[in-house]
Amino acid sequence: MPGTILFTGGSSGIGLCSIKEIAQSGSKPKVVVANRTPPPPPLPSNIVYEQLDLSSQASVRALAAAWSYGPISALVCNAGIVGPAALGQYTSDGVEITVAVNYLNHALLFFLLKDRNLLEPDCRIILTTTEGFAKRTDPKLSNPLIQYANTKLEMILFAYALVRRIKESGKKWTVIAFEPGFTPGQGSKLGRDSPAAARWVGDHIIPHTLWIFRMFGTVTSSPPVSGRAMAKVVLSDEYNGITGKYILLHEERPSSKDSYDVEKQEDVWNWTINTLAKDNPQVLKPF
Repeated sequence: MPGTILFTGGSSGIGLCSIKEIAQSGSKPKVVVANRTPPPPPLPSNIVYEQLDLSSQASVRALAAAWSYGPISALVCNAGIVGPAALGQYTSDGVEITVAVNYLNHALLFFLLKDRNLLEPDCRIILTTTEGFAKRTDPKLSNPLIQYANTKLEMILFAYALVRRIKESGKKWTVIAFEPGFTPGQGSKLGRDSPAAARWVGDHIIPHTLWIFRMFGTVTSSPPVSGRAMAKVVLSDEYNGITGKYILLHEERPSSKDSYDVEKQEDVWNWTINTLAKDNPQVLKPF
């Protein structure tokens, strides 16, 4: 795959495993990791780091405006947060921080790159989501896992609305919602805002109880396995033209019934545009 791969959240866990897999693939593409903190060394020489704070629209705008790595062949929206410390906090842009980081500012990043014509004609857009959502619920609820699930459902509702608009425009971009499986702890910084005790349980206890989750139908995995699966979705010709699909590791699956509700998809799309347009008029431009 020619061009450059832009990858958010590639500094730990699944993302870190995936960027290494991508960078060491046969084509050895340049991988730009955009995150609050850089991935730990050692790293292949074709991985570069750019600072990005996804809680800040200004930071997203700065990354897009300063982009100097050429056309983007794949945009991987992987970064995310969950935890009580994040719940109820608002960004300087007035958005609940979990929504901003996990969903809204990824959408902004896409719109800004599109506006600058930085996406290759066959660009692949990968949105990391989860089967942990079922129904969109009240974001004011005090459970951080519910809010996390809300943001992941928003991501896939946005993805399906985006696919329709891409098709109407005649563009050939591919949009895939990727589910890495349940991989608690194991080096991930997803729960970095959780209390220390909760992080310890997530890192040291829950990974040894995954068999219980499997008994109830949850697909479990590990960062290396999920990282390889994500790298394949990013790079493999097997996924050429497969757009608007939900991929769980290597297998196409239906997403939740709620996610196929076109009215909800349009609600999320319109809320996204209206929320971003005040400071980012580029989102109003047609495809």
